[in-house]
Amino acid sequence: MLSRIENGLVSPSVETLDRIAQALHVPVSRFFGDQARRTDFCHVPAGRGLVVDRVGAVAGYRYELLG
Repeated sequence: MLSRIENGLVSPSVETLDRIAQALHVPVSRFFGDQARRTDFCHVPAGRGLVVDRVGAVAGYRYELLG
């Protein structure tokens, strides 16, 4: 499972992230790095993002690249 997460093949659930964080003895926020401190952004109108196909994506979800 870790290999699939690292290679971007699956998106882990919050529960999975929590279990990994506990095993590594780090807070879950550690996985999100500097995202909270970033100030650069761009606006992507709804439905205008690049559609991304993901291996093993759950039916009913659509992934779009927004930036």
